[in-house]
Amino acid sequence: MSKHQVCKGISNLISIILIIAAGSIPAFAKYSGGTGEPNDPYQIASVSDLLTLAEDVNDYNKCFIMTSDIDLDPCLPGNQIFSTAVIAPDSNLSMEYDGIAFSGVFDGKEHKIFNLTIDANGTENDFLAMFGYIGIGGEVKNMGLENISVTYGTLANKIAGLVACSDGNISNCYSTGAVDGNQADCVGGLVGLNNTGIMSNCHSFVIVSGGEHTGDLGGLAGFNKSSITNCFSTGAVTGGYFIGGLTGGNDSNIHNCHSTSAVVGESDYVGGLVGIDFNGTITNCYSTGSINIGNRASDVGGLVGDSWNGTIRNCYSTGTVITKNNSNRIGGLMGRTSGSITNCYSTSHVIFGEGSTGIGGLVGASWHGINGINDNYFLDVAGPDNGYGTPLTDSRMKKQTSFAGWDFINETVNGTNDVWIIFEGFDYPKLAWTSPLSISRCVIRSASTDSISISGLMSATADDFNDANNSTDANFVEIAISSENMTSCVFTVPVDRRTWKNDKFVYSGAEDGIKKLFRYNPRSHKFNFWAKKLDLSGLECPLTIDINVGDYTGTVEVEETKVNGTRPMPIKLLMGVEDAIRVDRTCLRRFSTDWLSVRGGFTVEDTDVNLANVPLSITLDSQTFTIPEGSFRAGNNIFRCSNVIIEGGIASARFNFNKGTFRLIIKNSDITAESGTFDFGMEFDTFNENTQITLP
Repeated sequence: MSKHQVCKGISNLISIILIIAAGSIPAFAKYSGGTGEPNDPYQIASVSDLLTLAEDVNDYNKCFIMTSDIDLDPCLPGNQIFSTAVIAPDSNLSMEYDGIAFSGVFDGKEHKIFNLTIDANGTENDFLAMFGYIGIGGEVKNMGLENISVTYGTLANKIAGLVACSDGNISNCYSTGAVDGNQADCVGGLVGLNNTGIMSNCHSFVIVSGGEHTGDLGGLAGFNKSSITNCFSTGAVTGGYFIGGLTGGNDSNIHNCHSTSAVVGESDYVGGLVGIDFNGTITNCYSTGSINIGNRASDVGGLVGDSWNGTIRNCYSTGTVITKNNSNRIGGLMGRTSGSITNCYSTSHVIFGEGSTGIGGLVGASWHGINGINDNYFLDVAGPDNGYGTPLTDSRMKKQTSFAGWDFINETVNGTNDVWIIFEGFDYPKLAWTSPLSISRCVIRSASTDSISISGLMSATADDFNDANNSTDANFVEIAISSENMTSCVFTVPVDRRTWKNDKFVYSGAEDGIKKLFRYNPRSHKFNFWAKKLDLSGLECPLTIDINVGDYTGTVEVEETKVNGTRPMPIKLLMGVEDAIRVDRTCLRRFSTDWLSVRGGFTVEDTDVNLANVPLSITLDSQTFTIPEGSFRAGNNIFRCSNVIIEGGIASARFNFNKGTFRLIIKNSDITAESGTFDFGMEFDTFNENTQITLP
C-alpha cells in the first residue's frame, strides 16, 4: 500500500469519527434548559433568557418556568429602559392589538422580576406592561414584579405592571411600584384590561396615577370584563373618572376581594373598590381606603361609585368619603344604583361641601327608589338618612341581632351560612372568608430581653374550644409571632380536659426550655399570652400575630404605637438588640417656661455599663448638659441622681437598666416654644444615640 493510500485511509477515518462525534453533540441551547413542552418547560434564569423569549414569537405558545430572580434595573450593564411591552408587544399605534399574543404558560415558580422600567417617552405606544397581551389559553402564574416603573405615552391605551390585556389566566401574582397612565385608558397596578381572562389570588401594591381625562384606573386592574376572585390592592389610585381602589370599571364578576387603596379623583364615578359597574356581580367584598374628590363630583361611594343594573351582595365599606362643593350622588357604600343591593353595610363617614345634593349614609341616589335595596345598614352618625338603608347606632352595629336575614357563621339562612362573622360588642360584622377569628386591641409588652407578653381581645367562642378539644387533628392553640425580617416564633399549647375547665382556657408550662402561659375567657373575650427565655433579637415592628384555635385563625398587625400601650417603644428597643433611644410625644412634659421632663426607653448592647462610673451627656436642641462622673447612685441596676448642678442649669435623672426606661428633668433649657420638634441625644460610655422629641 502506498503512502498516499495510507494517508487517504486515515483521512476518511477521521472524517467518519468527526461525523459521529458531531451527531452526539447537543444543539445549542436557546434558554437555560428545557424543551418548551409542558413536562420539560424552557428555563428562564437570566435577563438574556427573558429577552430571548421576548424576541422569538415562535415560542409564545411554549411553556416556561423561572429558575431564579431576575433584575431588569436599567442602571445595570446590558439592561435597558423599554418603550413597549417586554413580551408580546403591540406592533402598531392603532387602538386595537396587532401583535402576537403570548398563549403559552409562564410559571414564575415564586421568583421575582425586579426594577422593570417601561417609558413610552411621548410615543403613542399602547399595551404597556411586562406582557402586552395574554391570549386565549395563555397563563401567567406564581410570580412577583417588584419596584416597577411604567410611564405613559401620548393617548396610550391599556397600561399595567404585569399584563396590559388578558384573555388568559393570571394567578398567584403580585406587583409593587408605580404606573403612570396620564391620559391613558385602562390603567391598572397589575392588569390593564382583564378581557375574558380569569384573575385569582393576586394583589398589587402599586401607586396608579392618571390625568384629568384618564378613564378606568384601578389599583389592581383598569377594567374587568371577566372574573376576579380572591384578590386585593393597597396602593394609592389618583386620576380622572371611572376610578376604583381595585378596578376602575366592571361588567362581570368580582368575588372575595378587597381594597385598602386611598382613591383621589378629579371627576365622576369613583369607588373604594369599583368606580363604575355595568350589569356586574360584586359579592363578599369590602373596601377600607379613603376617598377624596374635588368640586362638582358625582357618583362617588365608599365601595362603588355607580352601579348600572348590577348586583351588590354581602359587601361593606369603612373608608371616609370626602367630596367638595356642588357634588351630587354621594354615598357611604354607593353613589348611585339602578340595580340591587342586599345584605351590605357602611360605616364610611360622608363629608361634603356646600351646594351638594343626593347625599346618603348608604346610597346617594337610586333610579328605582328603595326597590332592590334590601336588608342594608349604615352607621347613623356617618351620613344622612335619605331613606336608603337602615341607620344603626354604633352599639347596635356591633350586635348580630341587628342584621336580620344575614348569613352568620353557625347559622343557616336562605340555605347558606358562614358568610358573616361578628365580634359582638367590640366590632362590626366581617366577612367570614377574611378571618373567622377576630383579634383586636392587641398590645405587646416586654419586661426583659428574652420575654414577651401579648394581650387583647379575641372572638373565639366556647364552642370553638370544645371543637378543638374534641377534634382528633386540631386539639391545640397555636400562637405565631413574626415580622418582615424574621421567621415566625410559633408556640403550641394543648386543648384538653386539663386546660379547658369551667368554660375557660388556662395553660401554663414549659417546653424545650421555654416557659409559656396562655389564658382566655370567652365571656370577656380577653386573652393573654406570655413566654420567657426566647430569642427575639430579629423582631421589629410591625409585628404580625396569628392565633389558631382548632381550624380557625385570627390575625392582627401591631404597629409600634401599640407596643407597650400608652408608652410606645419599638419592639427592637424592648428586646435590647441594639443601642437605641425612643421618646414619644406623650412622654414629654413642660413644668414651667424653662423646665422640661423627658421620659422614654433605651437599650444598650453592653450590659456591663456602670452609669455611676461614667459621665452622662444630654443634647437638647442646641444645648449640651453633662452630668459628671460619680453623680449617680446605683442599686439593683437602677441609677439615680437628683438636683445635680450642671453647666447652665440643674438636672435630675433616673435610668432603669432592667426595664430599659429613663426619665430626665432639666432646668434652664433654652427651649421656650410651646410646641415643636427638637433634636435630642444621650451619650455615656460607648452609648451615643440621637433622636427627636416633640412637644405636643
